[in-house]
Amino acid sequence: MSYPPNSDAFAITAVLLAALAITIVALSKSPSSIVDQRLVGTWQSDAERTIAELYKDRPLSDEQHTKLRNLFGKLRVNYTRNHQWTSDLEGFIDSGQYRIVKRDGASLVLRSWSDKPTELEKLGFGSETIYRIEFDGAEGYWLINETYGLRERFRRIP
Repeated sequence: MSYPPNSDAFAITAVLLAALAITIVALSKSPSSIVDQRLVGTWQSDAERTIAELYKDRPLSDEQHTKLRNLFGKLRVNYTRNHQWTSDLEGFIDSGQYRIVKRDGASLVLRSWSDKPTELEKLGFGSETIYRIEFDGAEGYWLINETYGLRERFRRIP
């Protein structure tokens, strides 16, 4: 091999190394690597705040109130720094992964999927869910379900 190296080979190598460096930096800043410390921790569904929010939008019958009280307040979710989540709904444990798609000072958009396929997934339907979270101070957030027009409140627990 002669010195200095072939200038064409040297230039190609330099361009490839620069492209690799740019790719590594871009991937390190991609949504899949974003950690938002506001989300990390364990959260409990807050039935009282959730139902109070529903009353703001519509009157609820006693029967509806009872059914909603039996529905909300039971889900516990834990989010980790390494993009894992675990949920516990009265002993039914599920787990999966999440990625932050978008964030700002007040909210997050998450793409989430379960480690276990659901019945709909087994039939060929999508396996990912998009969630919007609006933070309510440091100790709470609202999980927004655009499909049903519902907001469920979660509170941080130790």
